[in-house]
Amino acid sequence: MINEKLVEIYDLEKSIELLQKEIKPIQEQIKQLQEQKEKALLFVDDHMKQNSIEKTIQNGFSISYRKSVRTVVCDEKLLPESAFRKSLDLVKIKELINKGEILEEAAKLEIHQNLQISKIA
Repeated sequence: MINEKLVEIYDLEKSIELLQKEIKPIQEQIKQLQEQKEKALLFVDDHMKQNSIEKTIQNGFSISYRKSVRTVVCDEKLLPESAFRKSLDLVKIKELINKGEILEEAAKLEIHQNLQISKIA
């Protein structure tokens, strides 16, 4: 019985090695495609900003910006105990900032404009 398991372990290890060799080129291709996508997004974003365009429709695509707010912690030591549960609670920190209970030196809200592209059906 143990000999069969040893053979099984060896065979499984070889199968894993073969699959890992096949995965590596695919992962590299995915990385390249993601980089190309990021460059294209930056190009569209720059074009929109340089031409003061907030929303447009081009060739069957709707292009616009979506506002998002991020909570940024500057100094954990300055945060009140209520900003923590088991760890930092960014939702609670955002609430406390909006109530004026957290100093900007401790945490702040950053507003971002995220480029949004969707295909029009």
